[in-house]
Amino acid sequence: MPFNSVTITPTLDTSAYADGDVLFAGTELKMPHRNCKLLSVQAVWDDTEAASEHVGLYFFAENNTALGTLNAVPDITAAQIHANVFLGYTIMANSANSEEELTNISILNTGGFMGDLQTETSANPPIVLVAGKGGASLTSIFVQGLIERGAGTFAADSLKIIFHFEY
Repeated sequence: MPFNSVTITPTLDTSAYADGDVLFAGTELKMPHRNCKLLSVQAVWDDTEAASEHVGLYFFAENNTALGTLNAVPDITAAQIHANVFLGYTIMANSANSEEELTNISILNTGGFMGDLQTETSANPPIVLVAGKGGASLTSIFVQGLIERGAGTFAADSLKIIFHFEY
């Protein structure tokens, strides 16, 4: 099976975020094939304030409704999540303990533990993602982000998320 990676740069609000805020709204993710297995996700955040963030990633076939307003508590309903055709969820985690040598950026990832195992967690893909379930593009899906833990102020284009696929 072939492998590929795809990078997106979601647009962030530049005001201060708090725990539980919507980080970014529906951002198109063009997968290398209609049916893909998401193996892992990494992110490079050009901001040292992101050093202890946990970011939930929500995958949808459609982009009808955002989780909520950027930089506010989510207000999406279950019916709206169903209308978006929910495909899956994972969380990217980070710890200042893992980046003592990196002073200008933060790295987040899925698939393991970082720092103190009692306080730092991360969900583990794989997740099977299938495009076109809602009648949209045959290879595009949408991802939305939520700050699960953390707070900070970030530049609008400071987050690059890399998705690693097998297809």
